[in-house]
Amino acid sequence: MSDSSQDSDGSRGKFASMQKGYRLQAVFMTLGGEVHSLKEITEAFGAKNQSTAHSWLQAGCMNGIFEQVSRGMYRLGPEAARLGMRTLLRTPDPEATQMVLRELCRVTGGVAGYFVARGDSRICKLHVLGDHSPASFNIDSLVMVRVLGSLRTGASGRVMLAHLDSYTQESVLAEAVPNGAGPGAIRSNAELVSTFADIQRRGYAIGRQEAMSGWDAVAAPVMWGARIQGSVAAALPVDRMPTDPRPVIEATVKAAAQLSLLVSAA
Repeated sequence: MSDSSQDSDGSRGKFASMQKGYRLQAVFMTLGGEVHSLKEITEAFGAKNQSTAHSWLQAGCMNGIFEQVSRGMYRLGPEAARLGMRTLLRTPDPEATQMVLRELCRVTGGVAGYFVARGDSRICKLHVLGDHSPASFNIDSLVMVRVLGSLRTGASGRVMLAHLDSYTQESVLAEAVPNGAGPGAIRSNAELVSTFADIQRRGYAIGRQEAMSGWDAVAAPVMWGARIQGSVAAALPVDRMPTDPRPVIEATVKAAAQLSLLVSAA
């Protein structure tokens, strides 16, 4: 057999292994919950016998994709979250996203942004300033990057964190609130976690000077099915946030729904 043939066979074998690994991770998502027995996993995975599923699980345990918590009981490992974000994150069309953000700016009179999570950090993919200038934020640019890079500061971060896996949540909760965050930043881990169920139930979060002093924000999740893909946020100066924020909430939730449709079409 030629070297090229060997390389081809090796590539096919590696691809097949990756596919089985992703399928096995998907089994855990389908089953729900956190810890599952070898019997449950075998049946859901469609393996011929438990020894086959066991060998795949053990191989994944060596790479941190799975963890064996007790005899015959497994859960997803910390590496699964990073692989999931790399392989399953879908990006909506930038031009269409920009249009959604412009409309959100127009309706709310604020600043709009689309954020995504990368591992345990946050990235602003697109933003529209509307009538505002960068100087209106009254914050050093390096501090802004640090604060907006954290998933635990601000409504847009909390919205994503509420929908991410427990391993990513634990990693973020282990971090300190970045220096320079707003006076409303939630510093207690218990208080931060207590907001997650409400965010999932209502479909949005309100941040009161969490990320930046003088700015309030409303954020809503951008989803692909049941999987979080990012968040959209509208931020307004405190004195311009309506006493009744429902119009801002409705506009932000609408923008999130539009971006979720764009993600599905990506």
